[in-house]
Amino acid sequence: MGSRNNASNLNVITNFIDNKPVITYKNYRNLFSVSNTEIHFGNCSGYDEFKGEDIAVVGTPHIPSFIYLLVASELNIQFNDANIEMAEQTVCHNGFRFKIMTFNHEGLRSIQFHFIESELLQACGRNRTLREDATTYLFQLSNTRI
Repeated sequence: MGSRNNASNLNVITNFIDNKPVITYKNYRNLFSVSNTEIHFGNCSGYDEFKGEDIAVVGTPHIPSFIYLLVASELNIQFNDANIEMAEQTVCHNGFRFKIMTFNHEGLRSIQFHFIESELLQACGRNRTLREDATTYLFQLSNTRI
């Protein structure tokens, strides 16, 4: 969250979320007064302590690009050296058109979106909104749309 624009966004978000618990990047938890020490992107599954509480999820979880390549290899998705470079591109996904740093290769891009969306869904589901009267506020800090 290093740019001045993100710092400004962070100020607005902090004021908006007030004292709600925050799930974000592990290294940025200290930026929020009510961020949980255990739950962060990459470690969201199985926690129930926010059940019924309003929470905020801040950020877009990305993992190292080599993980996407390993998963693609394991799934026998064919790609070559020209496909492994990421670049900012305009893509259409889930009915939205937006720019994102991603792969040219459709299969690799699908794997990337799967990981981003899965982690966001895990984070957003920690307050059990399907069964509880609670709200999740999602601040992605990126162009990604889900």
